[in-house]
Amino acid sequence: MSEAIERRAGTVPALVSGALSGVLYATLALSPAFLAPLQAARRRGGFRAFLIAGTIALAACAAVTVARFRSLAVPFGILDVLSGLLMPGSLVAALALVNVPALSGVHLAYRLLLGTGIATLGAMPALLPVVTGPESAAHLERMFSAVAEAMNGGAEGLERFDAAALAAAFRMAMTNGFVAGLLFILTADYWVGERFGRKAGEPRGDGLGSFKVPAGLLWPFLVAWAATLVTRVLETGAVEVVAWNGALPLSVLYGFQGLSLLGRLAARWIPRPLRFAAAFTLALLALSPATSLGVAIALPVLGLSENWIPYRTTKEITDEGHPEQ
Repeated sequence: MSEAIERRAGTVPALVSGALSGVLYATLALSPAFLAPLQAARRRGGFRAFLIAGTIALAACAAVTVARFRSLAVPFGILDVLSGLLMPGSLVAALALVNVPALSGVHLAYRLLLGTGIATLGAMPALLPVVTGPESAAHLERMFSAVAEAMNGGAEGLERFDAAALAAAFRMAMTNGFVAGLLFILTADYWVGERFGRKAGEPRGDGLGSFKVPAGLLWPFLVAWAATLVTRVLETGAVEVVAWNGALPLSVLYGFQGLSLLGRLAARWIPRPLRFAAAFTLALLALSPATSLGVAIALPVLGLSENWIPYRTTKEITDEGHPEQ
């Protein structure tokens, strides 16, 4: 009887998490964070709570998709709604794979990569028309031209604006960076959910501060980046796409390792009252157009360097800044 009561009590937070996920998805600006409440539900209530929250979230995403079609005043059917659910559904499935109990013994980095692979396959029907559709280039050119014209106050200010080049660059970025983008969303939401799903007084355990990319991914990372350098010199066609979609996702993982390491070093060297200011400064640098590329390069390099430089000594520093015993 007590077990049934505990299940019912755990269902309510899972329902709330699913509803919050749907709200985040509906906002557009915060939609990339819609997985975080689902991960928080998993942290608090286990995989069953995650499944409940995920079901509610997908139902909310379906309602949002229908509402958007209606706001456009265009005819639509069930296939259109299902097409709109490809991206959120694929990401929820990816997060489910990351958390499935049967894979709990597999290193988190491998689970994240596997989940991203599932999300990529699921979202591929939505991506292919953008990067390979015969009319997608023309549509993107019209869209970028309209935006530039609105920002410049008229067509007379567009003499030097090359919509075709911008459309081509966008299609290339989608082709080469789509997998890395999915992995970043999945990994970031995983750690945010783990952080906010932790109960009061619960030890941090294997949080972001202890995340390290397994040694088995070092050589694939180096080979992938070497291949991207080769594609800068030789016309390699599809090899370029494969190289970038291997190098960038692995760089994302090493970037999170670099962030993990920064957190450990901050706990060691920066006084607690100043840590929030340091984190806020890093966030500003990461979001600033002038410095974002530098941060995007520095974090993976820092994470990668830990393969040769033992920043974390045998006597580790905890997230609270005290040496572990």
